[in-house]
Amino acid sequence: MNDLIMHINYGEIKGNHYGKNTIESISKMAAKLGYDGIEFRGAPPVELEHMDYNEYIEEIGRCKKLTGLKNIIVAQSLAKAIEAEGDEVSKEIDKVVEKAKKANEVCGTVFFNTSAKLIRSKIPGAPLDEYQYHGSYAANEEDWKKTVDVYQKLGAKLTPLGLKFAFETHMNYIHDIPVSAKKLVDLIDSPSIGINMDFGNTVYFPDFPDLEETIDLYADKLFYTRQPRILCKVFTKPPR
Repeated sequence: MNDLIMHINYGEIKGNHYGKNTIESISKMAAKLGYDGIEFRGAPPVELEHMDYNEYIEEIGRCKKLTGLKNIIVAQSLAKAIEAEGDEVSKEIDKVVEKAKKANEVCGTVFFNTSAKLIRSKIPGAPLDEYQYHGSYAANEEDWKKTVDVYQKLGAKLTPLGLKFAFETHMNYIHDIPVSAKKLVDLIDSPSIGINMDFGNTVYFPDFPDLEETIDLYADKLFYTRQPRILCKVFTKPPR
């Protein structure tokens, strides 16, 4: 049976704010409710900003052992690598790989939620909450080329490690709608780069495909999926 993962949003009072909650209390809550694990953000919440990344992952690992959770997912953005130039590109990719290795070593993490960079429309006055103006709709040839190049380099480093990164289908990114997310992973063409289907985001777009059609489109590039707001399942095999 596929693992049931609690998205960290369920334990936050708002984006990346835990309020009175802690990593430990959220982990205990997830275990009590019957979840197999949690998908954490890639950086400590505001209340734990005194922690560096390694301390943050160590705390997640401690709470995983304490509560018996077995599947921890961590988010990792490649925005800085995509925006970098020259030698800085490889340096930013290496930083992400080291973070992924740390999460794997401490928490056993294999799947990572990932995002490229935000892309806003250059049309003056384009409404920020009308997502069909932004993301893949506004991406130019250079945006596609740079994103593919960065993730191909990342994939080459991840595959020997057995680690997998999945693009969350999310508004305002080049991987916002199903056809764009699939185009992106096909161009990257790495066994380590796939898709995290968040259909709760897809429904914000006009003329979106139905759920079954979307799953068929993603095929074996679907690494895991979120149900709207709080749930995701990690697939050990394509869901077909």
